[in-house]
Amino acid sequence: MKIMRRIAAQSSPQVARELGELGIQVSPDGHFGFWFDESDSRWPAVVDWLASHGRSFEDLISTTRFTNGELKAAEWHEFSTDWHWSYPQPNDDVFGYRKVTYDDSEFCPHCGIGLRQVAPFRMRGEPRWGRRSVLQLNWVFDELFVTPELWDSVFKPLGVPAREVHNSRGEALTTVVQLVVDDLVDLEMGAYPPRRCGVCGIEKFDPVSRGFFPAPRTKPTAAMCRSNQWFGSGARAFRAIMASREVYAQLQEAMAKGAVFVPVRG
Repeated sequence: MKIMRRIAAQSSPQVARELGELGIQVSPDGHFGFWFDESDSRWPAVVDWLASHGRSFEDLISTTRFTNGELKAAEWHEFSTDWHWSYPQPNDDVFGYRKVTYDDSEFCPHCGIGLRQVAPFRMRGEPRWGRRSVLQLNWVFDELFVTPELWDSVFKPLGVPAREVHNSRGEALTTVVQLVVDDLVDLEMGAYPPRRCGVCGIEKFDPVSRGFFPAPRTKPTAAMCRSNQWFGSGARAFRAIMASREVYAQLQEAMAKGAVFVPVRG
C-alpha cells in the first residue's frame, strides 16, 4: 500500500528551482500537479517545502494505491468507478432530477442526506462507453451503472438485480442498467470522527481516502451491499457501496474498465 498526496501549485522559476533541489522536476511556468508517495525518502523535505509556502500537507488531497496482493486477499471491497459520465436528468434547474428520481420528503438540503429512489434514473442518452463498462453519474456517488452485457455475465449470476435507466423523455435506454443494492450494513468506523448535521441531526463521515476501507460489523449476506453510514462533505452525502471477493474476481476476469476497488480492512 502507498499513501499518495496530490501536490499542485502555481509555478515560477524560484519554485521550479526549489523543487529541483529535491529532485522533483516541474516547469517554471504555469501550474503543475503531481502525486507524491508519503513513503518516499524525500517526503519530509517536501513537507518542509510546503510549510515554507504556508501550506500544510494535511490539506492535500490523498489517495491510496494498493498492491494486487492486497486487492486479491480482501474478502470485501469498496466499489466505485473512475468515470463519471454526464449528469442525471432533468438538470435544467441543476437538481431537477431529485424530484423525478427520488422521494425527497425527508431530504436535508443542508447535508444532502435523506433521498430515497422511487423511479428510474434518467440520462441524456446512451452512454458513450468506449472500452468502459462501469460508470457513475456526476452528483450521484452511491449508484453504479453498467452495460447489460456485464450485468448479465457478472452481476445477475451473483444475485445482484438491475433496473432500467431512461432517457430524458422517459424511454428505456438499451445500453445501460443500474445495479440495485438495497442491503445495508453497519461499518466499524473506529476512530473516524463523525460530523452531525446542525439541521437534521444525522451524522456523516468524511470520505475514506487513506488506507483500507472500514470493515462491516457483521458479514453481509448479499454479493453487494451499502453502508448504513453516510459519507461526504457540505451538501454532498452518499452511502458507500461494497462488493464481495466474488464480484471483484469476476470483474477482474471480465477486464471491466471503469471499476475501482478499495480493499476492506480484514
